[in-house]
Amino acid sequence: MEEGKITNLFPRLIREGRFTFLQEEIEKIPDLDRDVRQKHWEKSRDTLLHFAARHGQLDILRYLTEIVGMNIELVNVDYKRPLHEAASMGHRDCLLYLLERTAVVDCLKKADWTPLMMACTRRNLDIIRDLIQHGANPRLK
Repeated sequence: MEEGKITNLFPRLIREGRFTFLQEEIEKIPDLDRDVRQKHWEKSRDTLLHFAARHGQLDILRYLTEIVGMNIELVNVDYKRPLHEAASMGHRDCLLYLLERTAVVDCLKKADWTPLMMACTRRNLDIIRDLIQHGANPRLK
């Protein structure tokens, strides 16, 4: 598949939750490291894990980490990690999965925001509790 088509296709498939088609397309890629694992997309420079966490696509998140071998600590242009996305969007299943995979709970993005701080802006008590139970420091400023 041509570079331009991949650039538009993979994030769109994740947004739409089209796991099987995404998996089939990824399996065609000869250089997974360059074109999937280390690839950053769009202006935000998100990884495919960012898209999966933001859109609550747990099956895709699991596939990208366990089968494709993506690093859950990759950052985008704002230093956000997939954990920030899951926390801010309230996707508890994705958040818990990332925490179980030992995601850094107090990671900072630009402007020194942690996933806990982002969850607090959304007032999502379940997410806030989960982060604190996994060691998030509520006293960070």
